Amino acid sequence: MAGPDMRARDSDRNEAIEVIEASWTDGQLTREEYDARTTQALTARTLNDLERLVRDLQEPGRKRVRASLTRLAEVRGAPAPTGTQVATAAGLAGFARRFGVGVVVVAVAAVAVLVVLPWLLRGSSGDVDVDGTAAPVDLLSAQGFRTFVDALEARSGDTVVFGMNVGNESYGGVTVPVDAASDRSVQWTWRDAGFEEGELTGTEIDPVRFDLSRIKPEAIPDLVDQAGALIEEPDQFYLTVRPDEYAPKAECYQISAHNRFSEVARLSVACSGRVLEVDPG
Repeated sequence: MAGPDMRARDSDRNEAIEVIEASWTDGQLTREEYDARTTQALTARTLNDLERLVRDLQEPGRKRVRASLTRLAEVRGAPAPTGTQVATAAGLAGFARRFGVGVVVVAVAAVAVLVVLPWLLRGSSGDVDVDGTAAPVDLLSAQGFRTFVDALEARSGDTVVFGMNVGNESYGGVTVPVDAASDRSVQWTWRDAGFEEGELTGTEIDPVRFDLSRIKPEAIPDLVDQAGALIEEPDQFYLTVRPDEYAPKAECYQISAHNRFSEVARLSVACSGRVLEVDPG
């Protein structure tokens, strides 16, 4: 039987994202909650991390979620469900498709006042749109990545993380150590121009600390182009930091490209920007 501290696989993360996506479509989650939980699922290390993201969700249209995730069902003591197998990266493809769905989940004015406005006042990006609001930060540009790291340092007092995942749609998430000694962590979500208020807390299992200041931002845009050239019609890109024993030697981060066919290409990259391994998908 799988324990809650067992390492999560990509297929586990994808299953969690499918549950989160279905719950958003069903009206249980706001767009901001959906973005935050999806980002956190992408960087989850253990089954327990994933279980925390779905434990309060109902099975859309029917009953409370009991065993929506094959391996998480074992963690929670329920029989593992049977049925369809989850294809690798299916959750990520669905995530991308949802950007075109016209579902109203929260009032736009409320989001502007409660989420965006506090970060506009902090001036996290310095750029302003014609309507007076802060412009979304392109986190996969050199300057945008610097803005993200600077904002992290301003909020936490450091640039050290347990993990991070940022995308090309001006959203992302980061898992940050609470202090210099313990394994306790907080997870923060970036949306558009800055970090959102609120956080998820947890305890990491055998975490590895990584200093984001080691990454050379100037290399990122070219790496995104290289990953995109490996698959047809790429529409989503991610920079992921997962410093654990499963990462290739000398790897600092990964750049991945995704398309609507659930195809994924990945580059394993050194801190200098040198490509170590290529997975064409």
